[in-house]
Amino acid sequence: MIYRFNRFSLDTELTELHAAGQIVKIEPLVFRLIAHLVANSDRVVGKDELIETVWEGVIVSDAAVNSRINAARKALDDDGKRQAVIKTYSKRGFRFVADVEAAEPTPASPRRPQHSEARSDEAVGTTPPDIAATSSAGAPASVLPSRRMGAGAFLGALIIIGAVILGTVLWQTTKTENLRAADDVTSTNQLPRIAVLPFDDFGGQPSTERLAKGITEDIITDLARFPEFGVIARNSTAVYAGNPADMREIGSDLNVAYVLEGSIQNDGDLFRVTAQLIDTSTGDHVWTDRWDRPADSLFAVQSEISTTVANRLGGGSGVIQETGRAQAKRKLPKDLDAYDLYLLGTEQLEDVTRGSIDKAIALLEQAVAIEPGLARAWVELYHAHNLSRYYGTDKDAALAAAWEAAKKAVALDPGDAEAHAAYAMMLADQGELAAAKASFDEALSISPNGFEIMAFYASWAGSLGEPELGAELAERAIELNPDYPDWTAGPFSWAFFTVGRYDETVELLDRLDPDRFSSARWAKMAGSLAMLGRTEEAATTVESALEYFPDLTIEGLANTIGLTDFEIDMWTGPMRRAGFPVCAASAAREEIAPRYRLPDCETAE
Repeated sequence: MIYRFNRFSLDTELTELHAAGQIVKIEPLVFRLIAHLVANSDRVVGKDELIETVWEGVIVSDAAVNSRINAARKALDDDGKRQAVIKTYSKRGFRFVADVEAAEPTPASPRRPQHSEARSDEAVGTTPPDIAATSSAGAPASVLPSRRMGAGAFLGALIIIGAVILGTVLWQTTKTENLRAADDVTSTNQLPRIAVLPFDDFGGQPSTERLAKGITEDIITDLARFPEFGVIARNSTAVYAGNPADMREIGSDLNVAYVLEGSIQNDGDLFRVTAQLIDTSTGDHVWTDRWDRPADSLFAVQSEISTTVANRLGGGSGVIQETGRAQAKRKLPKDLDAYDLYLLGTEQLEDVTRGSIDKAIALLEQAVAIEPGLARAWVELYHAHNLSRYYGTDKDAALAAAWEAAKKAVALDPGDAEAHAAYAMMLADQGELAAAKASFDEALSISPNGFEIMAFYASWAGSLGEPELGAELAERAIELNPDYPDWTAGPFSWAFFTVGRYDETVELLDRLDPDRFSSARWAKMAGSLAMLGRTEEAATTVESALEYFPDLTIEGLANTIGLTDFEIDMWTGPMRRAGFPVCAASAAREEIAPRYRLPDCETAE
């Protein structure tokens, strides 16, 4: 079917949007979104319907839906305020309000093969397309007939739907690997998907039944905030409630790599909750855990367990990524795809050494070279370049590369909380503190219980004038994940250091091998020991720091890591007490002078 409106025409067979005879480059997901709205232009289409048809039932955040609506408006020259093409109806959904003409393609029209494999990678914000722009039934996203169509148009639509369904069935029978993505905004078809089955209620009481339903829904909602994998919508898994099934069959039926199942049981004054993650390719248990919680705190139990499960499974050090890395390591190098390279790159970042950071950059650059639309790889590439400046690389070049990676990540996926956090950190680095705080707050609103989001925010809260918030976020993150990965010792120790909690700073840094210390970590450790009166240990630590970083000075560090005036004041006391050299060497003064000079170094020769 060809739909015409304003100066545009939308061809559902070729999956092309034309303007004045020229193809408009848009993401496949945005095309499906426009096609669905156009085909249903006689009514308001709700977000749930869009998620079911355009996103194929995989849960995505409201932010992801809104960002793709904005992308559709931009492609159609629609003013977001005037909304002359796509109108938003508060709390109801969206409607295509431009006048639409629907027609079958004429027999003389040249019909080219579908080009859904074509790429348009040169533009930031353009995601490589998926296998085909189809709905979950296999048809192009909602090319259902509008009431404005005539009988001929309706018949034509049915013919097209039938043809595309047949083609999709043939495609599905030959597809043996590469799971479909949760959202074309974030990645390609390489991301794994997970199904959360309804938790079993073994209590037979209203309280346990409510808790079972609540935990199931909360876990689905919380997991949907992690862009590293897709989460199947609840209505697709409800059929398995109380019906035992082979996990490999469920994996095949729902096209998912993992299934999370669990149970609730009331045992006197306790609720016992169990959960286990199963690899559907083997049927093996990947992870299992159990919680015993007091029965008089029903809603607190529900929130705690769902948040803990989500953070344990998701994130860069979560079970799902750890399993993916193990699988990637069993492959030959020539068989690694973009997602495998991304997973191996993030693993290198866990070590935080000069060598591991260099390896991470190499792996992640390979990943984005293969799939420039893999937003998560750009997020991690930001972290890698940003970290590299503390380990002897060209700082200006590292910052420039980090900035470009952060911009690409947030442009590719505005619904990714960590992309907003990366963007916030770059803004803060450039002194744009108000904008940085807004971006951090956006990240936290998207993922309010995200362990990694809290870790990043905690490391910058002092710079943003809220050091106590940083310490609070660090406490919350550690409470959520007591087995926190070692890399978070850096931001957590910084958050505590900024509020004078030196005991906790030393305790956190003691977890790390000295080979993993940056210059700032040496300064934190020595300064904290000095402030705690552990003078000899502080002096020994300064000696070790200068062996690793011979040019380390208080003035040089203040300029290297871009501290605010508040933080410089907070740094100088502990570092002076520890015995670090104060002023930068003569050779470094020309570089430092335009930035910041400590008062007692102004006259230094």
